[in-house]
Amino acid sequence: MSRAARVPVPHARGGAGVVAALAGLVVVAALAGSCAGSEFDPGTGRTVPPTARAAGSVRPRPATPPPPSAGRGVSTDGVTVWADVAAVPQQGGDVVLAVRNAGTAPVRYGVPWSVAWWDGGEWVEERRAWSCLESWPCVGLAAQPGSTITAPAVLLTAPAGGDGPLELIDLLDLDPGWYRLSKGVERVAGGSVTVSAVVEVSASAPLTPPAPRGSTHRLTLAPALVAADREGQVVRVSTVLNGGAGGSVEELQRVEPSLSSNAEIERWDGERWARVGTVPVDRGDPDQSGIAATRVRLPSLPAGAYRLVRRQAGGREVPGLLFSV
Repeated sequence: MSRAARVPVPHARGGAGVVAALAGLVVVAALAGSCAGSEFDPGTGRTVPPTARAAGSVRPRPATPPPPSAGRGVSTDGVTVWADVAAVPQQGGDVVLAVRNAGTAPVRYGVPWSVAWWDGGEWVEERRAWSCLESWPCVGLAAQPGSTITAPAVLLTAPAGGDGPLELIDLLDLDPGWYRLSKGVERVAGGSVTVSAVVEVSASAPLTPPAPRGSTHRLTLAPALVAADREGQVVRVSTVLNGGAGGSVEELQRVEPSLSSNAEIERWDGERWARVGTVPVDRGDPDQSGIAATRVRLPSLPAGAYRLVRRQAGGREVPGLLFSV
């Protein structure tokens, strides 16, 4: 796709009703401008970094992997980072991340990440990255070394005993090896800790579950991480208009009632989304904006990556990510 065909990363949420309230997200500053010259390519759904990859040979994969505990930051009060995959293909793949808080007080953090490469003996900090939320029309990316990026000024929250929102990063254009994705997390009660996850980039890694991309309608689920093999868990389902790029209460009032009364459950089988069942969508009483709260009750799901899909008239799918862990 040509440069002219790309559009800036949309940054405004567009007002009340555009997205049903996303648990854990608190906007603390307007997203003034797109991400420092980065662009959103609607053809691929990827956020394109401002600096192209420098020509040169690919670094060899280190012979010695990091020890199991290396880089997996766990605070004393139980704050961790969950990643949906342990490895991504060398050609790139989406990684879904979430801060999990087993502590007794909320924690807060932003969308910037630091990316370190394992050189066979230690971690070498070399890149900066930012994530996109599932309700945004983008997937984050690790910028090239030397690039300057300004991440959107938002503050995310993981409540005590709960999870923060899903964060999406495409690990595109990285050399083979192991990478540590880290971020600082502040405890509301005071103090901070750095937490991280390690992901391998490998030519033999299977395809990762693709995140929703572009300006299509989609769903957000709360909680998005559910316990494996447990029947009857209730998940709140919210509709996000136009991939989070904009909309109105009136549009949401039109779209929401038109969606299917059943939701399909699909599981990622390593190559594609495969349907494994359907569940009825329970529409509650409308709120002050006239939008009815919707919920589904899940069957027992083995561990894995799933999508919940509702459909518009004509069959157009409206998907949302769900993980059984």
